[in-house]
Amino acid sequence: MRTREREPHRSDLSDKQSVLIDPMITAWRQDRVARSATGDPGACDLREAVNAIFYQSRTGCQWRYPPNDFPAWSAVFYYTRSGARTGWISGSDNSRAARCGREPAD
Repeated sequence: MRTREREPHRSDLSDKQSVLIDPMITAWRQDRVARSATGDPGACDLREAVNAIFYQSRTGCQWRYPPNDFPAWSAVFYYTRSGARTGWISGSDNSRAARCGREPAD
């Protein structure tokens, strides 16, 4: 669930798509927290982080310049790099879209 309401971007996950990936990103977060020295799950909403990753990937905006309604760029960048290392983010934009139930870009 979103912690704050905002106008959706065209690249955002739908509720139906979010349901498909929630188990994967929740398991990833639980594993990350279990390995953490502090056990802090972080304050970033993972659905919003995924939305920001799709936005950055689709628009090609620079990491430090996403719209202000997304989580901090540093958190999104961290989740992107960490997700790529652990396998929940990989491949091309189209393969990510396909795994999330989206139509690949033209």
